[in-house]
Amino acid sequence: RLESLLFTGKPLKKALMQAYTISSHCFTVSVDGEPACIFGVAPDPVNYSMGSVWLRAANRIDRCLLYVIKHSPEYLQQFLASYPAGLFALPMAQDNALHLRWLKLVGFMPHHWIYHNNTPFQVMTYV
Repeated sequence: RLESLLFTGKPLKKALMQAYTISSHCFTVSVDGEPACIFGVAPDPVNYSMGSVWLRAANRIDRCLLYVIKHSPEYLQQFLASYPAGLFALPMAQDNALHLRWLKLVGFMPHHWIYHNNTPFQVMTYV
């Protein structure tokens, strides 16, 4: 929640609703009927042929993490079909080890750091 607020300036629910609204693709993974994570891709506001991948997870993601890691490349290939210029990940806070590890495991490469509200955020691109 803090990461979302620091980066977007919006509470998590508002930031998530905006991401969902502007995304061209969205997927939810559930555990026992409850969302464990939701992720999607939205067009870059400057270059519409590039996609910005985002992920928000609940604590229960640990019960389906292997599924998410295993199937993420399939979803990313679908995203690439809509965004031929490539994909980048919505920047993640340096202390968000889970999301940064997920991005690396599914093929994102660290690109550069940006600082927003005195917090380092990692920008990663999909290769």
